[in-house]
Amino acid sequence: MSTLDSIYEKLIAGGLLLSISAILAQALGFVHNIVFAQVLSATAFGQLTIALTIVSVLGTILQFGLGSATRRYLNEYLETNQSERAFGTILFCITVPTLLALIFGLGLYFGAPYVSINLFNDPELEPVIRAGALLLLSKPILDILASSFQGYERFGTSVIVGALGQNFVKFVGALAVAVVGLSVSEVLSAMAGLSIVIAIGGVALIFSEIQPSTFRSVDIPTARLLTFSLPLFLSTFAGRLLSSADYFLIGGLLSTEAVGQYRPAFLIASVIPIGFRAFNQAMYPTAVSLLSNDDRSAFVNLLQTIMFWSFALTIPIFLWTVLFATEILLVFFGPAYQTGATALVILAVAMLVDVILGPVGALLELLEHTNVVLVSYIIAGTVNIVLNLLLIPRYLIVGAAVATAVSLILLNSIQYFAVRSHIRLSRDYSRWFRSLGIATFLVTPFLLLSLPPLVAVVLSIPYFLVTFALTVWVIPLMPREEQLLSTFRSKIIAVFKNERL
Repeated sequence: MSTLDSIYEKLIAGGLLLSISAILAQALGFVHNIVFAQVLSATAFGQLTIALTIVSVLGTILQFGLGSATRRYLNEYLETNQSERAFGTILFCITVPTLLALIFGLGLYFGAPYVSINLFNDPELEPVIRAGALLLLSKPILDILASSFQGYERFGTSVIVGALGQNFVKFVGALAVAVVGLSVSEVLSAMAGLSIVIAIGGVALIFSEIQPSTFRSVDIPTARLLTFSLPLFLSTFAGRLLSSADYFLIGGLLSTEAVGQYRPAFLIASVIPIGFRAFNQAMYPTAVSLLSNDDRSAFVNLLQTIMFWSFALTIPIFLWTVLFATEILLVFFGPAYQTGATALVILAVAMLVDVILGPVGALLELLEHTNVVLVSYIIAGTVNIVLNLLLIPRYLIVGAAVATAVSLILLNSIQYFAVRSHIRLSRDYSRWFRSLGIATFLVTPFLLLSLPPLVAVVLSIPYFLVTFALTVWVIPLMPREEQLLSTFRSKIIAVFKNERL
């Protein structure tokens, strides 16, 4: 088997599962938010959004950048038979976030009255934040476990403890609110209990599978892990401020109800690059192996394939979302959320730019240029906060959308030019423009029709499918893409023949 064959075998075997799980996780997250929005008032939905955003921000920060470290180095240590270092990496990367989660979880629980009244001017938010503090205890551990299982290619387990599993817990919570009538604080407490059980099981499993020859020989590569993770910790902190400043500042400057009205616009915009994120998930483990083996040529080929087909998948979703923003918000979330249509269009543009520039953040991480990631997040995060403070009081949630979009584009632009100094991100622009032309041509007839909201949403599915099928048919595949498709077909056939993947 050639090197390229081996690359694509690995990409299909694990990357396909990660891609599908990323899509399902995003879809499940979208669905549980729809359920919450439909059964809760805009104010209660805003309170839930604030609590979950606090958990997400702190949960990511408390990983201390070690999630990326374990994903980056665990595979390397296992492939080079350094089991003592692999175990030490897992031990360090789980222990540190666990202790931090306990400390900050207690702080958030007892500080809930101050946060709810002084920051958000909403006393009813206090029990919701306290329930969120319980959920925080498991969040960083689950994320570390997902990266760890992915690091040594236990993709199925990574999916269970990762975004898909966590969104499934939220989906169950949404159903509990809809069917049983639980309050926001009650459902968050129930979700916290279930998440803690999953985290304990994941920790037990990973320590049972990765063990050193003797425990005395355990080697924790502390210096290497911290050198890699510290800049990522700081950039993660700035990044989470970048992605969440709009929610916090809308809540602080306007109201929790305004947060609830803004949330659907951001959610729908986040769906636009779903194919791009799925491809990134699929690429990462293979990319680590290629760079570890110093195979730059195969790495660049893989990157070019991912970038083009990410764009081809994204452009029809972008066009339909922009053209039918009001209808989409009305159908999925209801009349109370139609005011977010303009914000949705603005955020959609930022998401498209993200896809066009490529997976630049992940590339800098792979190349171990985490200091550049840190600087880019600090600059973009600062711009985001300043713009939000200036624009929200005057333009409300539209101002928040403008601030977020500008800062996201700035972030990706800085990282893009940093990557270009190390990797040539070449594109065949004729293929890109043909993909854009096909999507635009097929969406044009719908502009001439006055579609009812529900019809506009339903017709989006055949539009996406026809556009992508025509793109595949019209635009010739590159040799590497034909090889990847051939490998994919053989794997699918193997599944139906009950052969081992």
